[in-house]
Amino acid sequence: MSDAWRRRALDALDERLGLKGLQYPIPAHANTLAYSLGGLTLITFVLMVATGIFLTQYYNPDPAAAHASVRHIITGVTGGDFIRAFHYWGAMAMIVLVGLHLLRVFASASFKRPREGNWMIGVALAGITAGLFFTGSVLKWDQESLEALEHNIEVGKLLGRFGFWFSDTFGGIALLTRLYVVHISILPALFTLAVVVHLLLVKRHGMAPSPFRRDTAKDTGAEPTRPFTRHLAELGTLALLLVGVLMLLAALLPPSHGPAPIEGIEVTKPPWPLLWIYPVEDWVGVSGILWATLAIFVALLLVPLVDRSPGGGAAGRHLDAGAPRRGRQCQRRGWRPAHHLRARARRRVAGRCTDRVRDRPPAPSRPPGHEVIDPPMTREGVCDATTSGRCGSAQRGAGIGRSRAGGRPRGRPRRGE
Repeated sequence: MSDAWRRRALDALDERLGLKGLQYPIPAHANTLAYSLGGLTLITFVLMVATGIFLTQYYNPDPAAAHASVRHIITGVTGGDFIRAFHYWGAMAMIVLVGLHLLRVFASASFKRPREGNWMIGVALAGITAGLFFTGSVLKWDQESLEALEHNIEVGKLLGRFGFWFSDTFGGIALLTRLYVVHISILPALFTLAVVVHLLLVKRHGMAPSPFRRDTAKDTGAEPTRPFTRHLAELGTLALLLVGVLMLLAALLPPSHGPAPIEGIEVTKPPWPLLWIYPVEDWVGVSGILWATLAIFVALLLVPLVDRSPGGGAAGRHLDAGAPRRGRQCQRRGWRPAHHLRARARRRVAGRCTDRVRDRPPAPSRPPGHEVIDPPMTREGVCDATTSGRCGSAQRGAGIGRSRAGGRPRGRPRRGE
């Protein structure tokens, strides 16, 4: 009886919400940890929003009262110290997950056509995450926060009139208060919008094939699939594990809160995600922070435009400029281009076409009494496109010739006939 009521309830929800639409198939490799990093990043962002809503109830963005309000959250609010520590470690986890997600997409070459736009949106999400981390580190308003804000003001001066927003006198409102508004409203709204577009494009293009199982796919056939709801269940398990780790870190390693800030001195170092700024400033100056940051994000945005090689995976890339042209020539003749082979076979038959093609139409029967003209062959049983300029028969003894233009016979008549 209970099962019947449950089915009726699920059917009623599906009729109104279309929940069964989430059961679309996705490849099995999408259920691995490497392909779940993006989902874990989104879950971490939701946790940051939830804990941030709690913290905003007690935080005062006025520079004169910000430090004292943080101290009140730590010492005077029930559970405030734990929630703040959870928020801190969640931000650290989000930085790590975004970085690992970008590395996985790059290593699997999932940024290639037609997913170039989604890669750029992912880079934008990484930039928004960095902005959330920076603004959040300033809001605690201790000595480290003040020094970070002073660096931000100096970078704004380098931008000239375009850096007006970073001036402490713009709008008649303190920069700390404006950063607070950016941290709790503008950046989360931009992140949410970008994530929605990101997920829609993932649904539109599907999950990119994994280059790390290409060798086994030939033996096992098509990759098995699972419903997306199964992926959500496994992602929920990983999320519970992540929450447990964050709770453990929050209880055992609460973040410190330094003394009230003093202007005119520099005695602290930035947190570890921004620690690379410290040597850059020593070598180049404050301008190095601006140009290094721009260089990193411009390089990331140009990745799909620079690496346009066919195939997926960092291990399967090659820099042969003539491979795409030869691939098109071979495909026009009904052959598979050699750059679709595995790396070892590709080195052996570079510049040629392989003899294995799916759904290749059968060759026409040759006229009786005519010999076959075969193109030059290699020892590997493939045609040599570099010497003959065309792709001929797959096997020397297969008896398959190339038809000549105009419907003429494909060979000369034998003597005596």
